[in-house]
Amino acid sequence: MLRQLIGHLDINSEEMEIVDWDATGRNPADFNRLAAKAWDFNEVGDAASRRRLFAGFITNSEITDGYGADYLIDFALGAGIPAAAIYDAMTRSTE
Repeated sequence: MLRQLIGHLDINSEEMEIVDWDATGRNPADFNRLAAKAWDFNEVGDAASRRRLFAGFITNSEITDGYGADYLIDFALGAGIPAAAIYDAMTRSTE
């Protein structure tokens, strides 16, 4: 689900490192470094929502990546992902 949501964002270089890590098979040797980097933030508001999407993406593989659907929706909206895209990602993930 988060792969679909993250696809709606303009990715910066730090986030691209995470996307590349995921796309190339999630090398376990890089897990701790990337997880620590993703969770080490002091942003607030929309920037924090975006950071939480990426941190959750790294550290969990559940259908909502470690968050309940209500939190995930809030984080995605806060990160600037359109509501229609969030709905689409959530309904596709449950099929």
